[in-house]
Amino acid sequence: MRVAIVGGGLAGLSTTSVLSRRHDITLYEAGARLGGHALTVHAPRSDGGLEPVDVGFILLHRDYSPALSAAFVALGVERTAARHRGLTVLRGNGVEWTTNGHETPFARRVVGEARRLDASCARMVEDEAGIELSIGDYLRREGFTDEFARNCVDPFVSVV
Repeated sequence: MRVAIVGGGLAGLSTTSVLSRRHDITLYEAGARLGGHALTVHAPRSDGGLEPVDVGFILLHRDYSPALSAAFVALGVERTAARHRGLTVLRGNGVEWTTNGHETPFARRVVGEARRLDASCARMVEDEAGIELSIGDYLRREGFTDEFARNCVDPFVSVV
C-alpha cells in the first residue's frame, strides 16, 4: 500500500517507522528539519566541549503519555527521572506565566480566574456533570477573560 504521512514530528516519524516495514511511505514535512517539537542543541560546557541538551521535549510523564513512554522503552531511549520544579514562560507578547509560584504582573491579573476555573472543574468532577460545550464556549459563558483563555488555558490544554 502507498501511504502519505503529513508532518515529520514525533508522531509522523513514529508512524513512518512502523508502517514502512510493510508499506511504501512518503513523508511530507514543511519545516527545514524533522522532529517537530523534539530538538536537541549542543550547549557549550565549561571545559570547552559541547553537551547535547533536549530543549523541545523536556518532560515526559508516563501516566499522561503512556504510548509515547512505551515507545521510548521499546526504542531504548534513555530516560532520567526528574522532579518537576515548575515552569516559567515569557511569551513574545510580553505575557509571563508560571507554575512555580514566581509572581508576575500577568499572574496577579489572572490568579482569581485560575482559582475560579480550578474550583469549577473540581465541581464538575464531583457532580460527574458532563459539559456539552467547547472549552472556549464554556470559558466565555462563565465570564473568563480572553487574556486568561489565550495565555493560560490554551497553552496548558494544547499540551494535553
